[in-house]
Amino acid sequence: MDGGFLRKWLLYSLYSRHDLLFGVAMTAPKLYSHGNALKNIINYFIDINFAILPSAPLFDKWKRWLLMYRGSVIGYGVKFGRNLWMDNYTKLKIGDYVLFNYGCMIVSGGGVSIGDNVLIGPGVTILSASHNTNANLPMRTSSPEFGYVDIGSDAWLAARCIILPGVTIGNGAIVSAGAVVTKDVEPMTIVGGVPARVIRKR
Repeated sequence: MDGGFLRKWLLYSLYSRHDLLFGVAMTAPKLYSHGNALKNIINYFIDINFAILPSAPLFDKWKRWLLMYRGSVIGYGVKFGRNLWMDNYTKLKIGDYVLFNYGCMIVSGGGVSIGDNVLIGPGVTILSASHNTNANLPMRTSSPEFGYVDIGSDAWLAARCIILPGVTIGNGAIVSAGAVVTKDVEPMTIVGGVPARVIRKR
């Protein structure tokens, strides 16, 4: 890799909307603002740490410090699996002893709160932002719409489920693998399916 290519790649990365490392997309697209290179460099540094470092006591403490440095509220004993992606650190609150498995994504532009002792399975997606669906506007340039997401304590979000904007997951609730949650889930309730529906109480 010659110096000219590396310099062009760095400039492109800092002022574009793509996270690329060595030609491989490691994380989801992030909407960085133009002209704020230092902030973007810090965000890339955090992204890379969360992408490649496994969950281990020392690494988990380091990741917690990084998030708190960027404005997140993070409890004690949180375990961060590899390749966890987040986009708005200042609107993210995570309680004590939360466990993230690998490959999760949190779009926190609208605000995301996760309670204590929450288990988050591999590939879970939590979305607090979406897009305006006005037919008169191109979707690619549509304005964002936000909805606060609140995950109660002792909940379990199973593998590859999706939580949509504005949803509240009650304490002790379970979201089954692959479910798409479009509305609130009562405490101590198991839901599943697309869209998610009540299966039974715990």
